[in-house]
Amino acid sequence: MKKIAFGCTLLNRGLAGEGIDGIGHYCQELLAEYGKDPGNLEILPYSFGYPNQFSGETKAFLTSQTTSEYAKYPLYLALAYAGISTRNSANNHLDAFKNADLIHAPDHLIPMLSSSTNRLHKIPLIASIMDVIPISHPQFIRSKFARAKALIWKSLSRNANHIITISEFSKQEIARHMQYPLEQISAIPLGIDKQYFEPIGSEKIAATLKKFAIKGKFFFSIGTVQPRKNLARILQAHANLPHNLAKEFPLVLVGRFAWDDGDILQAIKRGVAANECIWINYVSDEEKRCLLQAAFALAFISLYEGFGLPMLEAFASGAPVICSNTTAMRELAGDAALQVDPLALDEITVAMQSLINDPHLHERLRLAGIKKAQAFTWQKTWHSSRAIYEHFF
Repeated sequence: MKKIAFGCTLLNRGLAGEGIDGIGHYCQELLAEYGKDPGNLEILPYSFGYPNQFSGETKAFLTSQTTSEYAKYPLYLALAYAGISTRNSANNHLDAFKNADLIHAPDHLIPMLSSSTNRLHKIPLIASIMDVIPISHPQFIRSKFARAKALIWKSLSRNANHIITISEFSKQEIARHMQYPLEQISAIPLGIDKQYFEPIGSEKIAATLKKFAIKGKFFFSIGTVQPRKNLARILQAHANLPHNLAKEFPLVLVGRFAWDDGDILQAIKRGVAANECIWINYVSDEEKRCLLQAAFALAFISLYEGFGLPMLEAFASGAPVICSNTTAMRELAGDAALQVDPLALDEITVAMQSLINDPHLHERLRLAGIKKAQAFTWQKTWHSSRAIYEHFF
């Protein structure tokens, strides 16, 4: 039986009530697939500063019922391993990994295994890196210590024996910006939950639309409100639709506010005032699926994505997709979506108008998206990840 120390910090944080983000969901799905077929593996969950939040099925299949909890901030653990005093005992930190045959840090929080303890230094370390935005595009990160954190993260990531990422685009970006060997990086795409393919009853969809005062057809956009999501341009391009189409096909935005560069909130306010935009801060998982299945199309025209999971969710839900022709979105879209230059307002407007005016195009993309999504499963993601583990045994 091989023991895998598996990082669960962001998942535990999400389960504690802060909301499960994309990386937390990734961890959750890998654990769920492990639970279906543990084989010769035993998962030992560990967490930085958040106690075990597992319950139900997840708790049942984890051999270790108690998550090893470290210092609140990963840097404390790194310093402890390096032999520098911290407010927490280094010995307590070392105990957590002492039985592991391999460590997988799936959530960007990578422990530093110093040569000060030979046993720990020899444990293979795998890191999952979704993208390199903090290094390649620091302008998209709003943090007082963004540069310092990015340098520490880069240093810790380079200590990994192998890196798993989620697209060929991200694989090239990691090799380039982290100066990490390309042959030690594996691109393993994310999966899509089966529930996105399952039709939701018309009554539930109608109730969701009524709750958010959505009438008729609408363009849909989902993601945190921040400059990287390109919302100001999307809103302007949508407002440029001719013949009152922006009101007939309003843009529904779903996402909590992260930060503004001075343009986003003003653009949203203008759209809301003109009855061309509806901003919803939060929706439940079921409400999100209702909106995806009801949407005329998804406008996912971001400036940078390491994968683009909302595109996959829209594909599975039968919603045609307009996306950027850059970064990993181009790779994921293929011929199943309309691709546009995210900086070109006219291209975005034309794409929206084309879907409105051409029912055959709309239907072709709807069917192509469903077919595309069927190729992405969490089972494939887990089995490919497991193969990386086995390479080190």
